[in-house]
Amino acid sequence: MSLLDATPYDEVLPLTPEQRAILFESLNEGPSIYAVQLRCSVSHFELGAFQKAWDRLVTRHGALRTAVRWEGRAQPVQILRGSPPTAIRAVEVRGADRERLGDLAARLMDEQFARETDLQAPRLITPYVVYAGDSAYASWNAHHLVLDGLSSRLMIQQFAEEYDRVLAGVPAPPGPADPLAGYLRRRSAQKPLAPVRQAEEHDPILLRVLGAERRPGARKRLVVPFPEGLTGLMRAFAKRAGTTMAVQYHAAWALALAALGGTRTVRLGTTSYGRPAEIPGSMSMLGMFTVTRPTTAVLDEERNLADWLGAYQQELVRVWEGSVPAGSLGDAPVIVVSHYRPLDTFHGPHSGATVEITDIVDRSAHPLVATTFIGDQAMIVVNFNGIVPARGAVQRLVGEVIGRLKRLVTVPDPRAATLHDLLSTPVSAIEG
Repeated sequence: MSLLDATPYDEVLPLTPEQRAILFESLNEGPSIYAVQLRCSVSHFELGAFQKAWDRLVTRHGALRTAVRWEGRAQPVQILRGSPPTAIRAVEVRGADRERLGDLAARLMDEQFARETDLQAPRLITPYVVYAGDSAYASWNAHHLVLDGLSSRLMIQQFAEEYDRVLAGVPAPPGPADPLAGYLRRRSAQKPLAPVRQAEEHDPILLRVLGAERRPGARKRLVVPFPEGLTGLMRAFAKRAGTTMAVQYHAAWALALAALGGTRTVRLGTTSYGRPAEIPGSMSMLGMFTVTRPTTAVLDEERNLADWLGAYQQELVRVWEGSVPAGSLGDAPVIVVSHYRPLDTFHGPHSGATVEITDIVDRSAHPLVATTFIGDQAMIVVNFNGIVPARGAVQRLVGEVIGRLKRLVTVPDPRAATLHDLLSTPVSAIEG
């Protein structure tokens, strides 16, 4: 009898359509394709307090107690466990200074993340700590079956708050009951979605633009800060054109791929947070809620720019509202817009301890996932998965996106412009 079978359960629930799609791809392309690892530095480290804070968080959130099973069952299920094993794996390093500790921790965490994910483990989110004295580095290995990107950040933020309270001896405030189980019951009852990506369907534009070859397991990440002043131009254009900054970013990708790929029809994957506003506490609950849907931008050069942006915004809003049907993305790039900082530091008001997110390593089945973080330090983080682009092609593509975005948001009056005005201007002229 396995440990999981011997443990009492709270609830056994079906997977949501999005989780089924992720499981489908994970079983076909490898269990680690949707793995994610968050890395943090921790000050004022005490192992006992760290363990206690994590136990409190696990008790609060069903997503942190979830296991997945499918073998021998008609349908896969997720099990919100009643008493999960939460012992934290910790490695103590004696006599190490901060720099040596950081180097060793990075190497050990690389090794942890390189191991193949066991999707039928008793838990899919596991903390790991490397420490010396009161300094520590911690990582959380997770999988998008049970935790999306926003939930990952919320998990670290809430852990930091709990850790601060434990160190200071401050009791945890009463909180609302975790609404995850109710959400899962409602969401799993909805019509199943098709897998978000099918291997037999390919959109060649991206691979052609990148001159890329397929290579399973290949990974590359590129981080590009926004040029100074671009975020301000986007905000001004949003008021002038009545379009959100997220729509502007999607439009820039469509314009860039159209210009580089010699096409006027561009398919993109668009991601929404998927958190139901009608459920109390949904913005603080942890789980897998994001939904990715295909959208198509048709760039008729004679079309009025304001009209095109308005129509494109309506299509994107339908995705964000969850009213766009599922479909295969092929090899289309997935575009994500985030309004929180990718790396952040959480300061404990009671104990003075800090938990700083230092890195997020994320995998995906999609060849390209481009996330823009819109904020004080705006940037684009592009992750390439399973492809090897030609030399310089990545920088050229991202430069084209930024150039097209700059050209778009500097149009004085979008009602007096056409798409031809944007597509006919080379990026070199925009930058000049």
